[in-house]
Amino acid sequence: SQNNQSSSQNEITISANHTPTSSFVPKVVSGTSPLKVLFTNTSSDADNDPLTYAWTFGDGQSSVGKNPAVTYKLPFDSAPRVFNVVLTVTDSFGEKAVSAPVKISVTPNYSPIANFSYTLSSSHEPSTATFKNLSTDKNEDNMTYLWKFGDGPTTSTLQDPTHLYIFTDKVKPNSKTFVVSLT
Repeated sequence: SQNNQSSSQNEITISANHTPTSSFVPKVVSGTSPLKVLFTNTSSDADNDPLTYAWTFGDGQSSVGKNPAVTYKLPFDSAPRVFNVVLTVTDSFGEKAVSAPVKISVTPNYSPIANFSYTLSSSHEPSTATFKNLSTDKNEDNMTYLWKFGDGPTTSTLQDPTHLYIFTDKVKPNSKTFVVSLT
């Protein structure tokens, strides 16, 4: 009897796993606190492996989302800060890639500084005071104003108001001092 044996041979090619790339783009890189920054993840993997993400935002916050957002908050009138954001991408085989740090610059919200000058139409009553608002805001925010003229409930929200001072006392004093405030 004859023993017929058959064999088959095939080549098997196994590709090496590629390291993913880690990259992202922030929507903004600087601004005033509280600053919300949205990140667009542009990472990729040549093998199309599933990826996981680990973000550090430089301020103690972190995320595992694909396209996260973070809000940077600084105390009023504090020093400006720069935060380094880093994204680590890992594929399903454990290959990791770490992005270059991206700097996010955050300026605190500074308190506005109230200041004003005035001129009087006359040194005796009735006298109209014309107020010139000299207030400043380092952040160049839009400001609102509340003037109190020191002679009763009358107030103004104008930037540069005028106010008429008249003595209403039954017995008129020789002079009167009014404390004007601007907030």
